[in-house]
Amino acid sequence: MQKTRPNFLDRQRVFINNQFLGLKNGLDRILSQKKNGLIEDDRSFLVLNLESIFGEAGEHEFNVRARAKADLPNTKQRFKFIFESQPEEDVSLQNSERVGRLRNDRIVNDNAVAGIEFTQQSREFEWRPSIDVGSRLDFPLDVFTRFRLRKKNILCPSWMLTSRFDFSYFAREGAIPAVSFNLDKTINDVWSFLSVSRYKYTDEDNLQEYFQSVQLNHIYSDSLFLEYKLGAFGDSEPHNDLDGYFTHVAFKKRVYDDWIYFSVIPEISFRAEDNWNPSFALTLQVQSIYSNY
Repeated sequence: MQKTRPNFLDRQRVFINNQFLGLKNGLDRILSQKKNGLIEDDRSFLVLNLESIFGEAGEHEFNVRARAKADLPNTKQRFKFIFESQPEEDVSLQNSERVGRLRNDRIVNDNAVAGIEFTQQSREFEWRPSIDVGSRLDFPLDVFTRFRLRKKNILCPSWMLTSRFDFSYFAREGAIPAVSFNLDKTINDVWSFLSVSRYKYTDEDNLQEYFQSVQLNHIYSDSLFLEYKLGAFGDSEPHNDLDGYFTHVAFKKRVYDDWIYFSVIPEISFRAEDNWNPSFALTLQVQSIYSNY
């Protein structure tokens, strides 16, 4: 029986997976001074996002983002390699939680970071602390450390609260503490509810940011997912006021196997700086996920 020859997409996936695996194993050898180790539950992943945003006046923006986390087995699964092309600390809360925005937000820097994460082993519903240490990939080096504390609580059979406390410190920007609470409820097999509350403080600008959203998630089919979202955001510049709110519907479809996804997201937003006039945007996203699980 003749074997099916891998197509272009499958060949690209194998190539990227092999490159990612080679980098991961090389770091593992450097840190442990041992040969490659094997672990049964390897949770390494690499996520690539291609995003095009179209504004109502003909504006267009294209973004490429990457995020990776790799298990280092010879370190007894305590250390992981991390890479973020755009770390959360650099992006305002509203723009990390919504997609239909053109780049008019404040970004401290736009440089990738890489480092090592140490996570303390804990049970599912215990506090889970982790520490990241690394640097921006530019010169002069901008060393950072990030302490994160996470916990899940079952409030009742269908409600769950996920709490997260972050404290990041960059040599250039200073301290950036943040807190978030996600409250989600399973309604039935295809519908769920999610509420997201976030707060962030940036020491360099003495800036406080607030974000709140609610959304309904609908599993329409095995390959199609719909998200109905309403959110509001504000900050302390110049006053602690509501800066805007938005609503969008996201159509997310698995288009190839279990690793390529395509999203269409129309959005309407209302901002104080635009005298609360509606602004329309359309976002197209392609996401590819490379992982060992």
